[in-house]
Amino acid sequence: MITCGNHTEPLVVPPSAGASLSQYKCVLVGPGTDFPVLHRMHSTYDSDGTTLRNPLFYSSAWTPEDAGYDDYAGGRYNLPGSKGQGTCNTGASPVAAIRELLDTYAKEEFAPSSLLEGVKVSTLRLKRRLRLLDVRTDGPGYCAKCMSDVRHRDWGYRMTQAWAEAARELGFDGIISTSTLEDTVNVYIFGPAGIYEGDFEVEESRDALVVYRECQAQGMGLPALFEETEELEEVQGTPSLVSDFSDALHATMPLT
Repeated sequence: MITCGNHTEPLVVPPSAGASLSQYKCVLVGPGTDFPVLHRMHSTYDSDGTTLRNPLFYSSAWTPEDAGYDDYAGGRYNLPGSKGQGTCNTGASPVAAIRELLDTYAKEEFAPSSLLEGVKVSTLRLKRRLRLLDVRTDGPGYCAKCMSDVRHRDWGYRMTQAWAEAARELGFDGIISTSTLEDTVNVYIFGPAGIYEGDFEVEESRDALVVYRECQAQGMGLPALFEETEELEEVQGTPSLVSDFSDALHATMPLT
């Protein structure tokens, strides 16, 4: 798990309105780039249990006042739902999507197989080139490790969500960053809240367990699965959930 040991307070200063895009490292994704497709995990069905879930969902960040909860809601770089904005949370590779699904179990020796049940991993092909702000390395006003710091989960992602909003206002189409789980890269595409088909087309949707097995066969270092019939105490550790995508994983529509 990434924790920045260099800063007592996280160095996460959002871009100012007067900043120039040229100050920041930019990565292009889409046709003719290193990232023509992205990968999103999501529940197979909507809450009715019969309607297939649309993978092209942009989830939002919500303040306690808007959400009706005690804490902030949304993933690491979700845009504000109060403004009708959202973020499509994806992995740069299939294994990145699987690791976010497994949460901190991705760093363990074993993981419960139930985490992969009823979940699809969809390959999303970008229709056009998009410009992402690359926070995998340090830049003006921010530390890369601070951006990916696991402790943002405890802080409700308030700082990183504000950072994402500022990046969008500056003209970026999204953010690319190192996962707090380390080793893999996540891509966050900005857009309108809810189902939006302007950026992607769905190339395929496959069962998460099938994708997991392929990643295992390729030596990606994922944990072995155990059945829920086993007692959790028999498995080393019971990690808490700290996925960068947070409650954006299973979201279908914005909170109301």
